[in-house]
Amino acid sequence: MVRTWLKRLTLARLILALVVLAIAWVLAAWPFGAVMAHIDHLRGHDEVKTFGLPAEWSDDYAGLLRDRYGVELNSVAGCTPPVSLMQYVEGYNRVSESYLQQKYGKDILEECAEEARANHE
Repeated sequence: MVRTWLKRLTLARLILALVVLAIAWVLAAWPFGAVMAHIDHLRGHDEVKTFGLPAEWSDDYAGLLRDRYGVELNSVAGCTPPVSLMQYVEGYNRVSESYLQQKYGKDILEECAEEARANHE
């Protein structure tokens, strides 16, 4: 009887630990992405991450960012990335976009996106 109770208690703890780890993984993804963006910018690497189905003009967009500003466009996942990856990308890009805005004094991402869309049409 006691042995069965201990097995159930151990199983419940294991399940609880897995749930806590899964939640922590999702919650930690955004700050981890932000920290990685700071590290990349400190070492002189400018990058913006994307996921999802790319637009028809995304190659032109990536080329404009790279050629004009030295910014790499990095596609990290397809159409249905895990929530933790989406959070990581959001944290990374929030820092990266802010840094690029300060560095160039304008929104270079929007500038290049508009030009790439216009060139494609």
